[in-house]
Amino acid sequence: MAHFDDLAENWDNDPQKVKRADFVAGEIRKQVPLSRQMKAMEFGCGTGLLSFALKDDLGNITLVDTSQGMLDVLKKKIEASGVENMSPLCLDLASGEKTLTKFDFIFTMMALHHVRQPEPIIASFNDLLKEGGYLCIAELEKGENSFHGCDFDGQDGFKRKELSETVGKAGFKRIQFCDCFTIQRDCNGKNENFNVFLLTCLKAVTEPNEGES
Repeated sequence: MAHFDDLAENWDNDPQKVKRADFVAGEIRKQVPLSRQMKAMEFGCGTGLLSFALKDDLGNITLVDTSQGMLDVLKKKIEASGVENMSPLCLDLASGEKTLTKFDFIFTMMALHHVRQPEPIIASFNDLLKEGGYLCIAELEKGENSFHGCDFDGQDGFKRKELSETVGKAGFKRIQFCDCFTIQRDCNGKNENFNVFLLTCLKAVTEPNEGES
């Protein structure tokens, strides 16, 4: 996480990151019936750009990250803005850490591809959601070109079919995809476009056993 700690102070200075968060928030509003009664969690929150974009649509938001540098910047932003429904939390879901709270809604943007094994994280999302709760994953679509370069040890984006299967195996249903943003990045002197999609799904509701009233 040292890499993100170093980037934290200037993270919000990139207008494309701010615009991306606004576009993803707009698509989430179209796909999920948000309300102030919903208790939410953002995974891999960074400086909280996406949560800030959604703060007026939700109840309490727990913002989870493992980068203390990012969380320090986030805390300053929360204090400066006077927001009362956002709570930062240093938590490593990849190591099996969990919150004691169950959520109505979990969302994440451009964080899952940094995880070497995303399957346990997605299973954790299912554990942390109430039945019928929503999950939104905004992520890079896997294409011909590498977003981070050959030395990156995470996921070089996701194929929709494969991610859909992973989410389905974790207990989610009503899986839908939509395009929500295009990232423009200089790759070896050439301007490349990278698609960001939004996956939306529901945690399956346990059906009562036959004969139960």
